[in-house]
Amino acid sequence: MTGSKDKALPEKDADTAPDTNGADAAPQRPKYRRKGRADGDASAGVDGVDSPESPPADAENAGLDPEDGAAGVEGAAGAVGGVGSPGEKTPRARPETNAHDEPGYSRFLGMAKLPLASVVALEMLFAGVLSLLLIEYSHLLGPLGLILVPVGIWFEWFDTFFHEFGHALVIVFSASEIADFRLNWDGTGSVSYYINSPQWPIAWIGYAMPPLVGALLYWEANDRGLATQGTLVVLAALVALVTFGLPNEEPESTWTIAGILIVSLLLLALICATVLKRYIPVDWVQRVMAATMIIGGTRSVTYLFGFGEQSDAASLAELTAVPEAFWVLTWMVWTVLCVLVVFILEVRDRRNRQRTAADVG
Repeated sequence: MTGSKDKALPEKDADTAPDTNGADAAPQRPKYRRKGRADGDASAGVDGVDSPESPPADAENAGLDPEDGAAGVEGAAGAVGGVGSPGEKTPRARPETNAHDEPGYSRFLGMAKLPLASVVALEMLFAGVLSLLLIEYSHLLGPLGLILVPVGIWFEWFDTFFHEFGHALVIVFSASEIADFRLNWDGTGSVSYYINSPQWPIAWIGYAMPPLVGALLYWEANDRGLATQGTLVVLAALVALVTFGLPNEEPESTWTIAGILIVSLLLLALICATVLKRYIPVDWVQRVMAATMIIGGTRSVTYLFGFGEQSDAASLAELTAVPEAFWVLTWMVWTVLCVLVVFILEVRDRRNRQRTAADVG
């Protein structure tokens, strides 16, 4: 420890010790020596004459207070010791961190020493592939696919809900009026409305809303604990407000589907507040849900390019005289932009958490 108060105790040498038996014996000043690394050697510093004098002895010989001499030497020792002296805080090199060092992440990639950006990209790709398997290609999984079909429909209902919600939101904020908001069992939906405003914003927002909401949900699922729980509750409230608040000519399927979505979201939120979250990957459920919304337009490309068929792209082409391919391209660019933004946010947030953990550790 720099500036230690530990001092070598004075030793009296037999040759210089005063003779206490003789009355005329002159008093002898004891010699002091400083303990060093060579103290382990029995022959080192035995002779009091050859031993280096301690700081108090030097100060006393110079006519100074012994404590002043000790303090001066201690200060010098501190100056010489510098960074290497024990007990003094020194700058610590920040340890290098990889994506696998971050708790709660890279469960599938934890053994791979990959850069953080690569892990985030692979996780996003995995969520998208899993969404495609559940919704588009579950029939390729054989008997397992038949079991997963209801799970895929559940994810697709969210995509359809936010697609139709996008239409309804623009209609509500325009002069048009909603006549029917509907969700169907096969994962499709529709919004009927009375036209009192320009139609092209209403038609375009349908395939733009799910990627936007999906990007937000994917980024928000980034291990935020109670924040994720709150998001699931907000989603449940939004589904209830839209499906039960908007006009519906045949409410049976819409209300039943909405009830299933609301109950499942509340159950997931409840799991976030219990120990079950250790065994049920709620964050990945939300990620696959988000990926389903993000790639919803991509999955519908074949439908959108079905020239002559009724679709949002065909409606926009009819309204604006701009080819359907242009509108499809705008949705694809929008989707890529949403994916790029959420990728940047994911990498930034995880890197900040790693730095915080390194500083605390």
